[in-house]
Amino acid sequence: MLKKWHLILCAAIFLVPTLSWAMACHCYSQKNYDPNNPTSADPYLLATSQNSLVANVYNIAKKKIVIAKQKSSTTSERLWVAHWVAERTVFTPGKLLKARYRNNSWQEALATLQIDTQSFGSDFLQTLETLDVDTNLSQFVVDDVLLSNQIIAEKQLTVLRQMGSNDAETILSSLLALKTNQPASEFYNSVKFGGASWGSHLMSAQIDGTQMVEEIKGMLAHAPQQI
Repeated sequence: MLKKWHLILCAAIFLVPTLSWAMACHCYSQKNYDPNNPTSADPYLLATSQNSLVANVYNIAKKKIVIAKQKSSTTSERLWVAHWVAERTVFTPGKLLKARYRNNSWQEALATLQIDTQSFGSDFLQTLETLDVDTNLSQFVVDDVLLSNQIIAEKQLTVLRQMGSNDAETILSSLLALKTNQPASEFYNSVKFGGASWGSHLMSAQIDGTQMVEEIKGMLAHAPQQI
């Protein structure tokens, strides 16, 4: 009997690392800006800004977004595209994500669901057909969301993307610019090339990184007309 329990215990010990490796972790040990370790909260701030914007734009609980991203197949890129397309079709984001998971590309996934993509506009179609990878399509969607919600001016957005800003960096730079009325590219440049941190910028702008849903809601409600 003891030998049997010993074997079970050994099996469990070897299984734990495997389980921890297989499960995607979206936990962050540092969520608040620490002047002694300025960049420690940056990964969380980038992630929560992106999740909070999705929550505000599509009127869903941020918790649902975080839970959805626990699945390794649900990346931030796919989540953006799924919600954008869902808003324009009869399909739910979940249905669209499942279709994307079962197909090699968004082009195949949308065709499988018999979605008429012509109504999405020529820019979407060009991205879908010539740059059919998750990253490029999510960039199109994020840019569309930022512009349609008047979070950033098109010229500044173009500058950010030309500098190499990814979706999360573009979102946070845009929010900082909206709150402070300063160019978004200056925030990105100071972090990427000037040694600053996202946390320090949020603190200076008096934005609470742990309450981004409410922070963004307030910014969107008072967003000026961008040119």
